[in-house]
Amino acid sequence: MKVPARCLLIILVIASSLPELAGSESACGLELPSRLRCESLENPQGIDVPQPRLSWQLQSSGRSQRQTAYQILVASSPDLLAADRGDLWDSGKVNSGKCSLIPYQGNELRSGQALHWKVRVWDVKDVASGYSAPAKFSTGLLDPEDWAAKWIASPEEGSPLMRKSFVLDRPVRRAVLYISGIGYCEPYLNGEKVGDHVLDPSSTYYTNDQPWPLTDRVLYVTHDVTQIIQPGENALGAMLGHGWYSADRTPPGRQVYGDRPRLLAQLIIEHPEGEPTVIATDNTWQSHPGPVTANEICLGEDYDARLESRGWNTPAALTSDWRPAIEVEVPSPNLSAQMLPPCRVVSSLPAVKLTETAPGVYLFDFGQHFSGWTQLKVTGDRGRVVTLRHAGAVFPDGSLDTRSHYAATQTDQYTLRGNADEVWEPRFTLHGFRYVEMRGFPGTPTLETLVGRHVRNAVEISGTFECSNPLLNQLQSNIQWTLATSFQGIPQDAAERPERMGWLGDTGFVAEEYFVNFDTAAFWTKWLQDIRDTQRPNGDVSVICPIHLGRVPGLPESKAWRGAPDWTSTYPLLVWYMYWYYGDQRIVEEHYEPLKRLVAWYESQADDGILGSVLGDHMEPQDDGSGSYLPLRTPADLTTTCYYFRVVTVLQQMAQMLGHTDDAAHYVDLAKRIQTAFHSRFFNAATNVYGTGSQASLAVPLEMAIVPAEFQADVLQALIHAIEEKDDHFSTGIIGTRGVSEALSRHNRSDVMFRLATQTTYPSWGDQIQKGATSIWESFGGAYANTQHTHSLNMKMFCNASKFLHQELAGLAPTEAGYKRVQIHPQVVGGMISASSTQQTPQGRFHVAWRSQPETFELQVTIPPGTVADVKLPVGSLEHASVMESGQMIWTSGSPHPGPAGIHALQRGDSTIDLTIDSGTYAFSVNNDR
Repeated sequence: MKVPARCLLIILVIASSLPELAGSESACGLELPSRLRCESLENPQGIDVPQPRLSWQLQSSGRSQRQTAYQILVASSPDLLAADRGDLWDSGKVNSGKCSLIPYQGNELRSGQALHWKVRVWDVKDVASGYSAPAKFSTGLLDPEDWAAKWIASPEEGSPLMRKSFVLDRPVRRAVLYISGIGYCEPYLNGEKVGDHVLDPSSTYYTNDQPWPLTDRVLYVTHDVTQIIQPGENALGAMLGHGWYSADRTPPGRQVYGDRPRLLAQLIIEHPEGEPTVIATDNTWQSHPGPVTANEICLGEDYDARLESRGWNTPAALTSDWRPAIEVEVPSPNLSAQMLPPCRVVSSLPAVKLTETAPGVYLFDFGQHFSGWTQLKVTGDRGRVVTLRHAGAVFPDGSLDTRSHYAATQTDQYTLRGNADEVWEPRFTLHGFRYVEMRGFPGTPTLETLVGRHVRNAVEISGTFECSNPLLNQLQSNIQWTLATSFQGIPQDAAERPERMGWLGDTGFVAEEYFVNFDTAAFWTKWLQDIRDTQRPNGDVSVICPIHLGRVPGLPESKAWRGAPDWTSTYPLLVWYMYWYYGDQRIVEEHYEPLKRLVAWYESQADDGILGSVLGDHMEPQDDGSGSYLPLRTPADLTTTCYYFRVVTVLQQMAQMLGHTDDAAHYVDLAKRIQTAFHSRFFNAATNVYGTGSQASLAVPLEMAIVPAEFQADVLQALIHAIEEKDDHFSTGIIGTRGVSEALSRHNRSDVMFRLATQTTYPSWGDQIQKGATSIWESFGGAYANTQHTHSLNMKMFCNASKFLHQELAGLAPTEAGYKRVQIHPQVVGGMISASSTQQTPQGRFHVAWRSQPETFELQVTIPPGTVADVKLPVGSLEHASVMESGQMIWTSGSPHPGPAGIHALQRGDSTIDLTIDSGTYAFSVNNDR
C-alpha cells in the first residue's frame, strides 16, 4: 500500500520527537526532586558559607531506581530560573548518584545576594525528570567591611525599645534586614513584627573573659522585609531582652557578659537604579524604657501593659520623651550568620485540667512536660497583676511543687492595661513545666484562659516509632519530648532549673537518639562551632558550651575545664555521627585539626595509656532512690579510658578518609597501646570481668570494642549475669546505661535489653512512666527520691532507649554513611506482636513495619531510590519456612526461588533468610510451616 507523502511527514515529525518525549517527566522512573535544601536548611536567608551545599530527595513508585545524573541551575532571579537559565551556575549534566551536600560551583558569591535554584535528575535508564519546584537562598554580609552599623544600647539598664524613622523617596526592588540583639531581640518594621522567630539569636560565647585566647562569637539573623517596607515614612524598631548576655537581677548559676542588652542592625534597601539605601544602628537611634520591666531566662518575665508606648514601632510614633541611643563596645569582632532552624512557637497545647487549689489560686494541667511559656487571655481593671508560676510537678494536695527548680523561679507577672480584652505571652524567658499556678486573675478562669506555647528550635521530626507494647510507645514519646525540649540554640540541659547549659557529656551519651528522631544537621553544625570556639591552646575544650556556667574571670583554672575527657569526647564523636548519619565529610575536614589537638591533650594527660576523669558514670541509681553524682560502682578511669580508645579509633577513620596516612598509622598504634594498657589494668582473668564487675565495667568496654575478641563472649556473659543479679534492672549512670544498650544490641542480645526497657519498678524508665512521667528524668528515681537532692523532671541524659527501639526492635539501621545502605533485621523479642520505624534521611524516606503471629511473620519495607537494604527475615525453620513477596514465592523447602524485581542474593542466615533489595516498596510474608 502506498503511503501518502503527507502521512510520511507526520510520522517523521512524531518519530523525531520521541527522544524528547522519552526524557519528559512522565517517562522518567523518578518523581521530581523534592525537599530541596541548602546547607541542610529550607530556603535559608543570610548564609555565610562561600560554597553552600545543595541537597534534594528522590521518590519513585517503581523498584531498582536510582539517580544516574543531575543538573543544577542557579539563577539571580525567579524569571531567569523559570526560563531554565542558570546565569550564576549551570552544572550541566553531571554523571553522579549523589543527591546530598553538593557544593555550589558557580560565580563567586557576593554579600546580600539572592539566589534561586532547581534541579533535575536522570534515572537508571538515563531518562531525565522534569525540574523540581524552585528553591532559594541568600547570602549574608560576607565581609566585615560590609557592616556600617554600630553596636548601640539604651543609656539606661533594662530591656528597652529602640527605633529609627526614615523616609524612602525611591522605588524599592528588595529590602533585607541584618540584625543581632544580645541577649534577645524582637525586630519590628512599620508596626509589624519581622519574622516569627523567638528567643533570637541563638546564644554563643559572646565575649572572651578568660586568661587564655578563645574565640568569642555573636550571631546575626537575616530577614527579607521587601513586603513590609513602604514608600515615604518608615520606622524600624526592636525590643531587647537580656537572654544569656546580661541581667536585671542576679541570675542563678551563671555569669553575665555585659550590663545591658545591645543591638546591631543594618537594613539594606535596593532600588531599581542607583546605590542602595542603608539604615544602620548608630547614636541617631532613639531609646525608651519598654513594658518588659524584668526578664531572665530562668527566673521569668514581668510585663506592665500600662507602660506600652502605643505605636512606638510605627512612623507616627510620638517620641518627644525618647532619648538618644549610645554607641557601646563591640562584644565580639566575630559576626556569624545564624544558620540553624530558629526558635519558634512550634505548637500550642490546650490545658486538660483546671483546679482551684485555694481561694483565688488556680492550677492548670497541660498533660505534658515541655519547654516554652503560656499565653494569657484576660479582661480586668487597670493595674491588676496576674502571676503565673510554672513547674513540672504538684504535691498530693494539688499545690505547685517547685523543689526541682533550685533558684529558677519560673514566674511571670502581667499587669493589665485595663478596660479591654488583653492577650499576652512572654518574649524573653523560658520555662520547663507541665503545670501553671495562676494568682490574681479577675474572675474565674476557664481552660481556655491559658494556652501552652511549646518553644524550641524548629528542627523537623525525622523519626517515628510505634509498636504493640504501650509502655515502649510511651517511653519513645517521653524521649522525643525530652529531646525536643532541649533544642534551645544549644542542647539545653535541665528544662526547669538554672542549669540550662550545653553540657557535652549529657549530650554526647545520647547523641544518636537525636539523630534517629530529628533532622539536626544544621543544629549540630552550629554547636560544633561553639565547641571549637572553647578550645584552649593546650587542646582541651570546655565541658560546657557555650561557657555560660563556670566562667570565673581571672582564675587560672575555670570550672568549665575540669578534666573530664569522657565528657569532652562528645566533640569528636558528634563530628563522626554527622558523617555517619548525614554523610557530611566537610564537617570532618573542618574539625579535623582541632580534634587532633584534643587527642594530643588526652595523650599528654594519660598515665601509661589510662585516662581518668572527675566525673565518670554520673547518676548511678542508689538504693534510696537517688542518683549518685560520682560513680560508686565503676571506676571513672575505666569508662574514661574506653572513651579515649573510641575517640582514637574514630580519629584513625577520619585520618584515613582524608588521606592523612601518617596520622592514621599513629592512631592505629596509639589505639593498640591503649587497649593493651586497659586490658592489663582492669581485666581479671580468673573471673573474666573488668574492673568491679559492675554493669558499666563490663558494658562500656564491649560497647567501645576495646575487649580482645577471645574474651568478648565471656565478658558478655558476665554482663548478662550482672543484669540478672539486679532482676533485669539497670545499676548504671548515664555512661553505663548507654553502654548496656549498645553492648547488648551489638552482641545480638536484644532480648535482654527488651527486659531492661520494659521494667516498671525502680530503677527503670517504666517506673517513671508508672509515676506519670511524660518526659525523661535526670535520675531513675525522679525528683524527690532523696530529699537531699531534687533532680530535674526533663533532662536528656537518660534518653538511651530510642536508638534501640528504631534500630533493633523495628530493625532499621544504617550500615553505610548517610544511609546509602541499611540493614533491616527486626528483633522479635518479649512477645512483641508488631513494630514500625520511619526515618527521613539524606537519601529519602525509609519505612519498616513488621507484624508477628505464631505461624506467620509479615514485613513491609520502603527504601528510597539509590539505596540498598540487606534484609534478615526471622524464620522458625530454614527447611520448613516459606517466604512470599507481594504474593510471589521467593523461598520454600530450604531453597530460594527466582523472585520479583529488586530482590537479590537470597541465602540462609542464622535463623534468618537473608536477601538484598534495591529501592522500592516490598511486602514479605513468612509462613513457618510445622
